[in-house]
Amino acid sequence: MIAFSKPMAEQEREVKRFLRARMYRHPRVDRVMKDAAGIVSDLFGRYFADPSALPADWAREAGMGGETSHARAVADFIAGMTDRYAIDEHRRLFDLTPDLL
Repeated sequence: MIAFSKPMAEQEREVKRFLRARMYRHPRVDRVMKDAAGIVSDLFGRYFADPSALPADWAREAGMGGETSHARAVADFIAGMTDRYAIDEHRRLFDLTPDLL
């Protein structure tokens, strides 16, 4: 099996600890991730409750079948969004949208 030497493996662990603490878990990154999750959750709730907020073809698809297929159509629509489009849609549908930049 291929593996790093012990000194290299320790350096790799140290780099990962550094990045996790100062980059991946930085308070600003955590805030942006929390706000982004809120945007997705808000959009799902709105589209699920009011399919007419979706584009017409997606609204038709959401209206086919039961609750599970309705939820899947809404989730698929959101999954296909770019970040910018999701933010713009949130601004269109809600009074307040977090600034993720």
